[in-house]
Amino acid sequence: MNGASKQRKDADNAFLRVQTRSSVRDRIASEAEKVVLERDAKTARLKEQRLAKEAADREAAKPPGR
Repeated sequence: MNGASKQRKDADNAFLRVQTRSSVRDRIASEAEKVVLERDAKTARLKEQRLAKEAADREAAKPPGR
């Protein structure tokens, strides 16, 4: 019985290691995805601001009366 108990303990430990690695991988992927989404949102916001500024600059550069 002792041999089977040791095998069971080894199997449980191996499973726990795999499960832990999987959890860590999932957390890292989730954090990486969050960073990408935040970066994309910031890029879109900055692009919108730049386009608005360029449009305002074009309007300001037009000669009066147009």
